[in-house]
This record gives sequence, structure tokens and C-alpha cells, in this order.
Amino acid sequence: MNQSSWLSISLEPTAVGGGVGSGSSEGLSHGGYTDLHGEILTVTVSKVCKKLGIAIDGGANTKQEAIIIREIPPDGSAAKTATPPLRIGQQILQVENTSLYGLRHKETVMAIKAAFEGPINKTLTFVILNTQEDNDDTDGAQEQGHPHETPPVIPTPPDPLPHLVPETASEPAPEFQQQPTRVQLRKKKRPPEIEQRMREKVVTAGLDEFIAVASSDLPSRHFHTPPPPPPPASSQETGVSFGGYANLRGEILTIPVTKVNKKLGMAIDGGANTKQVAITIRQITPDGSAAVSGMGLKVGQQILQVNSRSLHGLSHSEVVSVIKSAFEGINKTTITFIVLDPPE
Repeated sequence: MNQSSWLSISLEPTAVGGGVGSGSSEGLSHGGYTDLHGEILTVTVSKVCKKLGIAIDGGANTKQEAIIIREIPPDGSAAKTATPPLRIGQQILQVENTSLYGLRHKETVMAIKAAFEGPINKTLTFVILNTQEDNDDTDGAQEQGHPHETPPVIPTPPDPLPHLVPETASEPAPEFQQQPTRVQLRKKKRPPEIEQRMREKVVTAGLDEFIAVASSDLPSRHFHTPPPPPPPASSQETGVSFGGYANLRGEILTIPVTKVNKKLGMAIDGGANTKQVAITIRQITPDGSAAVSGMGLKVGQQILQVNSRSLHGLSHSEVVSVIKSAFEGINKTTITFIVLDPPE
């Protein structure tokens, strides 16, 4: 084994046809879960104290099968060191290499507890599903995945304008002087479509409409309510995103690789500066750490993230530098790859 050549990565950008398939309306699968919609994140938590500090709901033996974060006490390791921060309402898909799919509530608690046990400064990895509802919950007070509902505000119509009656001069006006015009204001009845929207508590852009009717045929002014905006596109139409990638199709896997020697033993293709934008595994040498300890890594998989660094938008040489720096760290014994396993 050549100890000095510990990282075998192609430095030449290779243009290979084909990349990540187009988005699917069925969503992604991960660790047994299917039809997931939202953004899948990898969150690392360092053990800075003996308390993890996460309360969860759900399990295969409950009505809510999804494992949801219910509470994050401020004095626990999760609240102090989670990168990116954990939030109430997020769904936990995986802890370290253990998928939570199909586990009962008690079994899930035991799996998280077993993963957290160990010395101080240990790092724990969570795979989290972050939905659109989580992104909209800015105050962090959401529970059980139900967003706060804000009742619509119906504007109060203004008071009717008083009758505008010009004062009559005390002296009779000369014959050549134009006589003052008496103006009367009449409140117009709302159209049926506006009445229907008001009953449905939908705020419209217009208030009560008034038409000035004068004996001198003053022009009438009508205020029309613009049509409501189109509804936003559903997550099923846009697919699932991850680390800047969108419309991914296949199964997302979290694969740790232990540094058993000084050679990673992996060759890659692709980059933002090549025709094949996706970063794919071209070769895995049998004597490298990737082949010895990276159970699940295969040729043809797309690498989405290394540790907490997304590879989206990076050139070929930048991707090589990121993987090399992650594997070369002095205190690093494990490097975590997030890969997309394409459908067969």
C-alpha cells in the first residue's frame, strides 16, 4: 500500500453524459420513508454536557407515526451546538446510521440515547426533514407540525361622506353667473362576488364603493377589485430539495467513512465547470478507506454533501479540495458523505 498517496481523486474534469434525473411528483425516499416533501438536512450535535435536550413525539405505535421534535431545552447539547440549529416541528429520519422508520416510541428513545452515550466532545449526526411549514414558523412555537393560523383582517369601511351642498349666496345671483350644482352622494351596493368574498373572510383590495351623482352629469368612478393571486405551487410539483439541489430523484443515504489508513481511495467526475454538473463516483479502489469502511458507497452515486459542506455549485477542483480537507483533518476519524442513490 502506498502510504504517501492517501487520496486518489481525479483532478481532470471529465465530461460524461447524463446527470441527476428530473424531478418527480412522488418525492424522495430515505431510510425506509417514502414520498417525503421538503428539505432534508444533516445536523451535527456535539456532546458538551451529559444532557442531549430533545423531547420527541410519535412512533410506529402511535397515531402520529412520524418522529417529531416537541421541545428543545436551552441547557442541552442540542440547543447549544446543533449545526444547523434544530427546531420544534422538524421530523427526525435518522440518528447516526440508524433509520427511525418503523420504530416504536420507546425504541426511538433508546436509539437516540444509545447514540448519544459516550465521552464528552463526541459528535452525533441527525438527518432531519425540514418542511415548508417549518420555514414559515418564525417564532419557534409550533407543536405537532401545525402552523399558527392568523385570522384574516377585514377592513372597516369609511364613514359615508356628508352631502356636499354649496352655500347659497344671500344676494340673488346675476343672470350671467352659473348657478351652483347640488351634489348628492349615494352608496353603491356591493357586487355579488364581493359579498361572497366578505362572507368567506377573504380580504379584498377594495372598500365600500361610492358613486357621485350630480345633476350636471358628473362622471362616475368605479373601483374594481383585482383578482386574487394564484395559489403557490405544491411541494409535489416542485419535488424535494437538499443542500441547494432541487428536483432530485432516488434515495438519499448518509454514509460514514472511517479513516482506517491515509488513502481515501475514491475517484469522481463532474463539477459546475463541466458538462456533467452532478458530482458522481467514478471509481472506488479496494485498498482505500472508502472501500474498507464506507458500507453503501457505490460507483454511479451522486455526492451531495461532505460533512456539513454542500457541493452544489462547486467546480471540479473545489470539490476535490473539500473532500481532501475533510479527510485530512488532524482530529477527524470519520467523514460523512450524503449521496443520492439513483433509481434502477
